[in-house]
Amino acid sequence: MPFIAGETLTNAAGLLLVLAVLLPFLAMLGGFMLGAAKAKRVALATLIPGLGIAIAIAAAWQPSGTALVYPLGGWLPPLGIALRADGLAVVMLLAVAVVICGIAIY
Repeated sequence: MPFIAGETLTNAAGLLLVLAVLLPFLAMLGGFMLGAAKAKRVALATLIPGLGIAIAIAAAWQPSGTALVYPLGGWLPPLGIALRADGLAVVMLLAVAVVICGIAIY
């Protein structure tokens, strides 16, 4: 999605988008480093923080039409990459977090 001129470039909650991407990546690295025997514990330890991040993103998003935006590296969107969460993205993020927690409990 292109950057919209009236849109706020970076919200304070935009860092939550980075955490939503970074947490599973760090958990995967931790599982590899600790070995296969402890990978299950690492996965279970990241469930609650992952669900908490998804809930925090949903709480920070305002249905007034403004999206959560975080430009990676400080580059503006035609040249750089920006993480962006609008209404549908927030709903999908919450749905995935709840389903993953349900699967892990099962």
